Amino acid sequence: MASRATFPDPPGALITLALASFAALALFAVPFPVVIVVAGPIGWLLARLAPQTLRPPAAHTTGGGPPPLIADDALHTERPSRSRALRMVLIGLLLWAAPAPLTAVAAFTGTGSVFTTQGLFFSGTALVTFGGVYAVLAYVAQQAVQHYGWLGAGEMVRGLALAETTPAR
Repeated sequence: MASRATFPDPPGALITLALASFAALALFAVPFPVVIVVAGPIGWLLARLAPQTLRPPAAHTTGGGPPPLIADDALHTERPSRSRALRMVLIGLLLWAAPAPLTAVAAFTGTGSVFTTQGLFFSGTALVTFGGVYAVLAYVAQQAVQHYGWLGAGEMVRGLALAETTPAR
């Protein structure tokens, strides 16, 4: 029987932040981007002022498995800088705004068409969201159903259920 990797329990500060974020979304209908904008600075402040609240009590163990091919420390050799971050943001914005398929869609269907609107929405979502697909789904579902009215709530749930039952490959 193969041994399983063990992970330490998450720190209490992270659990508290996750529960507060869930409550804001589920109970108070706070928009997803607002939760991210509020949680980000809280995490940053915790890392700066009380870093011990974010560290797990024990290190991750591989359960006797082989070591990784590339050590994590080898991936983080370049020090962060404001100039590099600004350069990356500017390059990303230029690539996003450059004439592309979305420009062609807008030229053929008009700037007010549902195709152009969907293209702008999803490219903007891809630009500003992070955290994986499950973090983005709540925001996309809320916007598609409540804001744009592209789908009804039941249709959105059925679509998500179908996506979950479809193999990834």
